[in-house]
Amino acid sequence: MIIPNKSDQKGSKTSIIQALRMHGSMPRIKLTKVTELSRATISSTISELMDWNLVKETEKAPSTGGRPAISLELVPGSHAIMGADLNDQVWTLGVFDLLGNVLHTTKIPVSSSQPEAAIDELTDQTSKFVKEFDKEVIKLFGLGVPGLVDTRRGIIRSASDLGWSNVDIEEMVNKKLGWPTVAINRHHARGLSECRFGSGSSYKHMIYVGVGSGIAAGIFNDRQLVSGSFGGAGELGHITVEPDGPVCPCGNNGCLHLYSTASAIEQEARKQLRSGQYESLLNGVIPGYDLQL
Repeated sequence: MIIPNKSDQKGSKTSIIQALRMHGSMPRIKLTKVTELSRATISSTISELMDWNLVKETEKAPSTGGRPAISLELVPGSHAIMGADLNDQVWTLGVFDLLGNVLHTTKIPVSSSQPEAAIDELTDQTSKFVKEFDKEVIKLFGLGVPGLVDTRRGIIRSASDLGWSNVDIEEMVNKKLGWPTVAINRHHARGLSECRFGSGSSYKHMIYVGVGSGIAAGIFNDRQLVSGSFGGAGELGHITVEPDGPVCPCGNNGCLHLYSTASAIEQEARKQLRSGQYESLLNGVIPGYDLQL
């Protein structure tokens, strides 16, 4: 079983697994080009990954006849990896195989707005789940969280909808679970999933725009996430659209966040209902909202 650490994340095993995840099955000679590893390194590393049942050989029939080519691919369902997404005071904990297939999901409500409590609830439930899960879990953890995330330092610099600032979330989760942890903006994470496994998987360049309690875009160039200097690329919600508008929690005036997030739209709808402006709200019916004001 592979227990990734900081040195391995930069090494051959991670490079090979990532290449096979992103590009699918391929022969060894192509893998050397994609990973830029030597043939000797590819050979020895593949042997280890096959021993751990992470990678297998498969025959692919050539289109022009002749001997089938031997390709390498990840073994579906052999091991599990985990991640969590925080949205509207609820963590969604997901368990996946190395090919991105969903093995299990569960919801973990957050009872407090304090970051320490939210992380405690996530890590407590995660630890319990791992003990009961019937597959071996690779000890790495991914987080999709609201706000501006400094991906170099693993810190949420600002999440205005939660009232969080300078939360060292990677370190806090790592201390609780004992696992290397990586955090990025939740819309960047969702865009990454869409780029790798969803409707964007056949395109080299893509922009994913997520709208919820915040607004952010995942920008992908050659299938790689563009993070910006501090992970702030694609922070559409804090673009000023009304220079004389109200003050945003981020400190700027008239941000898009104040007009186009889910909470802002709901607030405006309620305001119009109170003033009797039903015509613009489909006769006052808004699916998903309790309008007993």
